Amino acid sequence: MLLGAGYDSRAYHFAAELRGRTTFEVDHPATAERKARLVQRQRRRLPDARVTRVTIDFQRQSLEERLVAEGFRRAPTFWVWEGVAPYLSRAAVKATLATIRALSAPGSDLAMDFWFLLDAPDALATAVRMSSQLLSLLGEPVTFALDPEDAPDFLRRAGFVTVDVALPADLEARYVRDGRRIYPADYLTHARTRAAGGRRR
Repeated sequence: MLLGAGYDSRAYHFAAELRGRTTFEVDHPATAERKARLVQRQRRRLPDARVTRVTIDFQRQSLEERLVAEGFRRAPTFWVWEGVAPYLSRAAVKATLATIRALSAPGSDLAMDFWFLLDAPDALATAVRMSSQLLSLLGEPVTFALDPEDAPDFLRRAGFVTVDVALPADLEARYVRDGRRIYPADYLTHARTRAAGGRRR
């Protein structure tokens, strides 16, 4: 499940590993329709993948209702929610997590990134703080931030058990092989649905 899928192509990159499982790609109609056209143009070059596109106006429509309407049923699911939460209100983030939790069967996982405020007095932290102000001027203000130390408690209150919190340096060490840098104010969390009564699944 890709929430705010954009032009993410993991359904095709991991088609062999998915073994015919359906990937639901959720996004605004304009983005989803443009992506569908781009995929169609490259159809012969892409591996077969089962993709269901779910269009939604997040301001007006229910995520749960749109997913159910497109055939999603409560089952163990791997949710990917990246590049979205920093631009939402805290209430909207909590509401979306509640929906994910409600739709998640035992064995479901969530990969989600968060933005946090670099409070160091050095030049890098100052530049990052200024970049968030620039985004605000461009009409995409960062409205939700969460310190990595607070992520496990925040996710626990939403019904998840944190498996991993990977800071930029962790991600670079694990996955980057070409010298590129991860944006220093962004980190990734891996969480799992918590069983009723607080037991871990």
